[in-house]
Amino acid sequence: AEALCELALTWYESRGNQLQALRVKRTRMLGRMKRGLSARATLDALLLLEEEARAVGADAERGAILLLISQSHWRLGDPTAAQRVAAEALQIAETVGDPLSIADACIRAAITIQFEEPARARTLFRRALEISTAIGENVRRVRCFVNLGVLELYENNWDAARSAFGSGVDEARAAGLTELWALGSLNLGV
Repeated sequence: AEALCELALTWYESRGNQLQALRVKRTRMLGRMKRGLSARATLDALLLLEEEARAVGADAERGAILLLISQSHWRLGDPTAAQRVAAEALQIAETVGDPLSIADACIRAAITIQFEEPARARTLFRRALEISTAIGENVRRVRCFVNLGVLELYENNWDAARSAFGSGVDEARAAGLTELWALGSLNLGV
C-alpha cells in the first residue's frame, strides 16, 4: 500500500495537484499507523502534514488530518490536546459541510469527552448516527452503535449498552463488516 501511495504521490506532485497529494500523504500515514508506527512519530508527521494543508488552504483535508492528530494525542495520553484538536476538526467539518466529515468529527470529539461529559458525548454520537443513517453509511453507523454501547457501559446503563451493542452486531453482521462485528460482539459479551 505504501509503495502504491508513493507512486500516486509522485504522479500528483508532478502535476502540481497539491490537494490530491495531501490526500495520498494522509492515506500513507494511515498505512504506517496500521503497521505500528509509534504514536510520537505519527503525531510529528501528522503535524507537518497539517501545516502543509493549512499552507495550501485545504480545509477539508486539514480537518481529516486533525482527526488523526486528535487520535494520536489520545494514544499518547493527552486527552486535553485530543479534545482541543477534535473540537477544531468538528468546527472545520461543519464549515465545509461534508456529512461524512461531520460524522467522523462528531465520533472523534465524543470519544475525547465521553468520560468528562457523557451527555454531550451521547449527543455527538447520536448526531453522527443520524447523519450516517441519512446517507446509508454502514461503517460509521456501526461505529456509532459500538461507541454508544461503550458510553452506556461506563455510565452503568446496562440495558442501553446491551441494546446499542446488539444493534451494532446485527448491522455489522448484515453488512459483512467482520472487524466491527467482532468488536461489537466482544463488547456485548462484556
